[in-house]
Amino acid sequence: MSGRVIGSLLGLLLPLTVAAVVPGDLCQKPDCVLIERGGQKVTLADMDARLSQLDAATRADVMTSPERIEQIVESVITAKQLAASFDPSTVESDPVFQAELAAARDQVYARRRMDELRAQTAKVNFEVLAKERFMANRANYQMNTEVTVQHLLVSREGRDRDVALARAQELRDAFKAGRSGGFEGLIKEFSEDPSKAKNNGIFVVKADEEIYDPAFKNAALALSVPQQVSEPVETQFGFHLIQLIERKESRQREFDEVRDEIIAGLKTEAESRATSEFLNSLRAQAFKVDDDLLLSLRARYLPPGIREATLEQLFSAREQAIVPAGPAAAPLAPTPDKPKSGQ
Repeated sequence: MSGRVIGSLLGLLLPLTVAAVVPGDLCQKPDCVLIERGGQKVTLADMDARLSQLDAATRADVMTSPERIEQIVESVITAKQLAASFDPSTVESDPVFQAELAAARDQVYARRRMDELRAQTAKVNFEVLAKERFMANRANYQMNTEVTVQHLLVSREGRDRDVALARAQELRDAFKAGRSGGFEGLIKEFSEDPSKAKNNGIFVVKADEEIYDPAFKNAALALSVPQQVSEPVETQFGFHLIQLIERKESRQREFDEVRDEIIAGLKTEAESRATSEFLNSLRAQAFKVDDDLLLSLRARYLPPGIREATLEQLFSAREQAIVPAGPAAAPLAPTPDKPKSGQ
């Protein structure tokens, strides 16, 4: 296959709704070739390596998009072609090049080590821990009251408050009088909420969330009978008419309802604890630092001429540094020539 990958495979990836028979000889080995171009090949192992850098949830999400799959394939095959056209012998003696390769290797090793630490938590019996957490914190797993409502907005923009209120009341009276199309028809024709094109004015309001204007939230939660419409409710946006679609009362959830949620949280906590403890143990190890070299980094990447002048200023400023004024103020001792060690 030649040319750009983007667009060339799209037709193969899109027809997911068409019934088809999976080929019996479909290759799934790591060295199976997905695509060839310009003498270079992308195998399943190459795709696994690229996608291994993503967490499981993100990886699964990416693979639902044909466009994103093709972008990744295109990126991998192009990188291979670029690498094949490069002559490494031109930089074999370059210490920066060698350091780049080592850094890339270190990143892969580090990621694999972190994966190992997370995997060690799989030995934990999270089912038992989940039950214990549920029983000790039942109140945390209570489902608070929530209502699904549909609203109509009469904006204050360009209107006096009394005019906007009268308009809202007029529309409420029209609904009560049985206007054709009902409340949804009024929303489509008269609501001035810009988001109605996306959500048809429907929102879910939960008692334990603070994402809505307090007046709107309180009025929505006060509705108790389906199809009931509130009196005009004033917020910073104008006047709202709110109709109740569904109401779910507060109740205690059972363990089976929250089991997966609790276990997922416990796994995340365990993995975070395992990786944090190991990283902290590394950071706590004794170290040595060359203060002069560390200070010089501030000028290392400046243009010649400026770099030398900046270095002189940095070291001069350090030598002249003094302790802030106070009863025991005294000049700082010069920095030793030898590297220091510490925690």
